[in-house]
Amino acid sequence: MNRFRVCTIVCLVLFLAGCGVAEFFIKRTITNLEQKVADEIKQYADFTPAQEQHIDQIAFGIANRVRAERLPLLVQHLELVASEIEQMQSISVDSWRALTLFLESPIALSDKPELIYSIADLAYDMTPEQRKSTLVKVEEVYQKRLEELQKSSPDERNDKILKMTRNAFNELGLSRSRAQWKSARESLNARESYLPLELESAQRNHASFIALLRAPNESRADYQQAFLSVWQRAEQPYIESVPDAWQRNFVVSHSMVNQLLQGVDADEAQEAAVELREYAALFSELSWTAGKGELALVKEANGSL
Repeated sequence: MNRFRVCTIVCLVLFLAGCGVAEFFIKRTITNLEQKVADEIKQYADFTPAQEQHIDQIAFGIANRVRAERLPLLVQHLELVASEIEQMQSISVDSWRALTLFLESPIALSDKPELIYSIADLAYDMTPEQRKSTLVKVEEVYQKRLEELQKSSPDERNDKILKMTRNAFNELGLSRSRAQWKSARESLNARESYLPLELESAQRNHASFIALLRAPNESRADYQQAFLSVWQRAEQPYIESVPDAWQRNFVVSHSMVNQLLQGVDADEAQEAAVELREYAALFSELSWTAGKGELALVKEANGSL
């Protein structure tokens, strides 16, 4: 399986609050998260019914991580930002730092060793045919990802950041002038590109996971530990891998957002806070569905006995 693609599905959910996505789509994405993750894994090989049940349990573990732990944390971030915009028409350094760190690593799994061990067990027990199929598909996904990174440029990245920021402001009812958006885009030129690091990481992580997916020659316990180590390295946040660049980019983004918030009046600020709190309430509601997937899996398992 490919960590990048599975986690992309999960990460997508946690960016919806600022991207102008309808409530129906958010609910549909969250409530079907297990199925999306399971389908993503199952398309890598022809798995047995027992393996597919194992995959379903992995998918539930990932989805439950989102709904039971990460969504409540996102709710806290949104509520805090809402209060600061409403009261100060700005976002503090501490709040922006916390939100930035969350969004850069919204679904880190490596602090859940048992979940990673379960993924490792699936890989460890693959048949030669399944292993071959998985390796082929992983290579296809990697080459596509590599091509995307190689075609990308710092200017394109900055344009995407600005577009996402504009969408978020529009969703919150905060209309900014053309001059403000031009100034915001110019400020992004001071960012340090992560592209070289992303290319290096993609190549390193690919090589590491490919090595793990080949026929293992160690014990299951050693394989689990090796799998966890590689996963932890793959999830290493920018603040740890390139702390100086991260701090520089953080300062740029925080300054840009607060510059865009300059001139927001009390009514606009209140409207933006209401919108943020509505999204926070929605995510809070969805987080309470965490146990429903487990119940469904238990019923399915009992029905198959």
